[in-house]
Amino acid sequence: MSDFKYKESKNAEYIAKKDELLKSLPEFCTDYCNAKHDAKPLTLYTYVLRFQSFFTYISTSKYAGEISPSELTMDHLREIDAKDVDEFIQALKEGKVNDNGKQVSGNTINNYISALNSLWMFYYKREKLDKNIISLITRAKVRKEEIDRKYLSEEDTRTVYNTIESGYGLTKHRSEEH
Repeated sequence: MSDFKYKESKNAEYIAKKDELLKSLPEFCTDYCNAKHDAKPLTLYTYVLRFQSFFTYISTSKYAGEISPSELTMDHLREIDAKDVDEFIQALKEGKVNDNGKQVSGNTINNYISALNSLWMFYYKREKLDKNIISLITRAKVRKEEIDRKYLSEEDTRTVYNTIESGYGLTKHRSEEH
C-alpha cells in the first residue's frame, strides 16, 4: 500500500470514528466539526474524543445524570463555568474520568484544554457564547521529562544513514523503490 493510500485509508477511518462518536454528543459538537473544513481528520477525531469525555463528565456531575450528553444544548453550554472545567481537569488528574482509571499527563490535560478552548472560541466568535470560559483555565505545567526528546544513538544514526545510502535493511518492495 502506498503512503498516499495508507494516509487516505487512515483519514477515512478517523472520519468514520468521529462521525460515530458525534451521534452520542450534543448537536453543537457536530455543527462545530462540520464548520472545521481545514482541520485534519485525526485532530477532529481527537477533539471529539475529548468532547465525549468532557460532556459525559458534565452530564453526570453537573446534571446528576438527568440528561445525556447528546441532549445538552447551547443553553447548557452557557451554564458551564470555569469551576466545572476546573473540576473536570482535577478528575482527569486523579484518573476519575477515563475508564482505565489512569491519571493523565500534563500534555494530555493541555490537549483537553485546547480542544475545549477551540469549541468555546468557535461559538464565542459566532456570538453564541458571551465569553470563552476556557481561556480562564490554567494549563498544566509539563514536567521536563515529559518533553525531553529522544535522540538516536551514534550507532542507530549510522544504521539509518547506511540504509538511506545503500538501501540495506529495506524490504524487497522498498528496495525496488530505492
